Amino acid sequence: GASPAIGGAGPGLFAAAMFAGRSLGQLLSRRFAERELLVGSGLLAAAGIALAAWSPTAEAALLGLVVAGSGVSLAAPALFSRAGRLAGDASRGAAISTLTTMGYMGFVIGPPIVGFIAGLSDLRMSFTALAVLALGLAAAARLAIPPGKPAFELEEELPPVARA
Repeated sequence: GASPAIGGAGPGLFAAAMFAGRSLGQLLSRRFAERELLVGSGLLAAAGIALAAWSPTAEAALLGLVVAGSGVSLAAPALFSRAGRLAGDASRGAAISTLTTMGYMGFVIGPPIVGFIAGLSDLRMSFTALAVLALGLAAAARLAIPPGKPAFELEEELPPVARA
């Protein structure tokens, strides 16, 4: 029920929050381990998406998109860092390119899936499905990644050639 101008602000605010989150991501990786970053990223994204989906006002929905963008922004860099560190020297490029391809596939197949779910029910339900996926990221990170050190401490343990 919002005006087109308010509705059009959503993607811009989401993108601005992603930019800010990616810019601060390096600082956060100095303080938190990858597991904490990915769990927090998933929870923050889920909370923001749920707020955007179920908020009673357009302003609250826009706030939800800012929160969601902040959460989503931290996931990709943490996953790329982990993939690069876990892969051997010979397969590091392949591991990161595979992860990148999978990420871009989400951009290609995600919107039609959201539209399909919205067509079956409504946009709130499709956003709720996205929030559930974000919770899945948080749960998978919690279960699959052992507690560890902040990423910058892990990089200090790499040989000089691997840091370049």
